[in-house]
Amino acid sequence: MTKKNQFFKAIKLSAEGREIDIKKEFGEDYELLEVNEDKVYGTNEVKGYIYRIGLVDRYSQIDVKIEGNRQIPEADKYKMRVKFEGLTAVTYKYENNFYLMVTADKITPVKQ
Repeated sequence: MTKKNQFFKAIKLSAEGREIDIKKEFGEDYELLEVNEDKVYGTNEVKGYIYRIGLVDRYSQIDVKIEGNRQIPEADKYKMRVKFEGLTAVTYKYENNFYLMVTADKITPVKQ
C-alpha cells in the first residue's frame, strides 16, 4: 500500500439497494472539503451540487449530492464543520461493481 492511500479505508458493500445506517457507518461529525457542480450529462445545465466531506477522525471522505441551488457560499478554502438534513446512503451496482450513492436535502455550517 502506498503512503498516499494508507489513510483512506475502503467501504465494503454487500448487496445492491441496501440502505446504509449513516450514523452507524459514518458518524455525525463531517468537515466540508470542496463543492463541485453536478451537471446533466452532456450539457452545461447544473442540476445540483456535490459536496465532498471528510469523516472526522476516520480519514475517509465521501461525496454528498444535493439537487437545486448551491447551499454553501463559494470560498477558496472550506475546512468547515457541516451538518445535513435528510441524509441517505444506498448501494448500487454498475458493471459488476458496487458503489455508494449519498444524497441529502440540505447542508448547513455548524457554528463552533
